[in-house]
Amino acid sequence: MYRELKSLFQVSQLKDDLHEIYFNQVIETFAISLISIFVPIYLLENGFTMVAAFSFMFTYWAAMFLFTPIAAEISSRIGFKHTIIGRAPLLILYFSLLFLLDYVADYVLFIALLGGFSSILYWVSTNAEFVKATDGERGAKQVGYLNALPQISAVAAPLISALLLTSMGFPIVFLIVIALIVVSQVPFLLTSDYKERFVMKMRKSWLFLDKRFFALFLIQGVIFSSDFLFWGVFVFQKFGLISAGLTASLYGAGMVVFTVIIGKVSSESHKRKSMLILGAIGYAFISIVRISTATAMEAFLISVLAGIFTTLISIPIYVSFTERAKKEGILNWVTFRDFWLAAGRSGFALAAIMLLLFLSQDVLFAGFALAAIASIFLVLLAK
Repeated sequence: MYRELKSLFQVSQLKDDLHEIYFNQVIETFAISLISIFVPIYLLENGFTMVAAFSFMFTYWAAMFLFTPIAAEISSRIGFKHTIIGRAPLLILYFSLLFLLDYVADYVLFIALLGGFSSILYWVSTNAEFVKATDGERGAKQVGYLNALPQISAVAAPLISALLLTSMGFPIVFLIVIALIVVSQVPFLLTSDYKERFVMKMRKSWLFLDKRFFALFLIQGVIFSSDFLFWGVFVFQKFGLISAGLTASLYGAGMVVFTVIIGKVSSESHKRKSMLILGAIGYAFISIVRISTATAMEAFLISVLAGIFTTLISIPIYVSFTERAKKEGILNWVTFRDFWLAAGRSGFALAAIMLLLFLSQDVLFAGFALAAIASIFLVLLAK
């Protein structure tokens, strides 16, 4: 474990392009982690119903889903780094409008659309830039770095934010986030950019590249939404804002503990199946256990385990994805991945809204059960 942690911080040995990605991810992930999980809570605190808060997130993720091919087209025309830099003002505007929510509440769905468009511009370009820059022989370890470094920087962010929110309120957190977003763009100004052709047609060239990966990405989107929507709101309502921040921090800590080691092991393709199966079964179990959470300590333990099992799912899938993308076309595969991830997220959010409208007491159980069922399907897809 010591050797893995030592290697994690030896990023000076990596390519310049990877330096930029790691630096940007570390700063931006910390910034976003300060506020992202609190967005539904922020809406609830400002008088929105839970249906309205979930509708906001559905619109956000639906925008990512709809705008994925457009983001890929923009990236192919102006370059990955220019897209990342150019999208920063949109992200700043998104947070600024949330900050001014009392004055622009009637346009809340437009704000969600803006946030989703900004997000997908970032992730299409960042994932494409990362896949391009990875070394074929060290790709699995570099995937571990990409996931671990930002998570290390962001582990304490939700808890720090919760403390700031309780003492100073949302305005100071929004200002810090905006400042950090500006700083995170600096590395991309220092080196040349890269472009890759993207065929923007609704056909197999990117929409259905692989049936197995289509299902994997869709389910990953569902798992992410479950953690973001149901678990975050559940902990906030039951144990308060500080506990919500601490559970998010512990979730990140669980991911960090396993990420680098799992990334290294994932270089051996025959081990990915067992890792994915273990992660899927573990996450399904955690999803069912969540509904009976009675104390804050139980919520903290569950969050750590959820972070570990999520890592066991995500790293093997991402390593396999980068291998295919480098061989068969980076931008088409990145577009394919982000499109179906967003479909899973928005689809689960829509299901959550339906549950809220038609169920009363059992809505959280139904949401966690849905995530558990989706996770079990990963067992069938492991190979």
